[in-house]
Amino acid sequence: MSEGSSKGNLAELGEQLKQVLERVQDKYESFIDDAQLFKKGKIDDVNFFYKLSEYLLDLTKANFLEARFVLELKSILESKGGKWHGEPQQVSVSDNIGVRNIPGEETPTSPIKRSCKSCGADISSKAKFCRSCGKSQA
Repeated sequence: MSEGSSKGNLAELGEQLKQVLERVQDKYESFIDDAQLFKKGKIDDVNFFYKLSEYLLDLTKANFLEARFVLELKSILESKGGKWHGEPQQVSVSDNIGVRNIPGEETPTSPIKRSCKSCGADISSKAKFCRSCGKSQA
């Protein structure tokens, strides 16, 4: 596989992962709302578990794409002359995906972030709930 097609695959995987993570965020927020309704008895078991399964399926897709993304990135790094010896960085799926720029590619714009009203964790500006503490941001 050529280096150019590897970068193309990485960019495609990154875009797919971004889209799936946005869906996961939406389904997570919807699931939290439905969990509250379920606790109050306003949603039956079948509907609640259907929502849960939808969320878990998208979360599984995100995990699969994350693994493919990391393997593709590893392949690119190894094809450039061995293993990468840089400082390990923490990767968080909570709000966005941070990836070092590949030379020659444009820098992606990062989503706008804000702090959780309850615990102060960094969250997406669109988040309705904090992924750290689960508190509503409304």
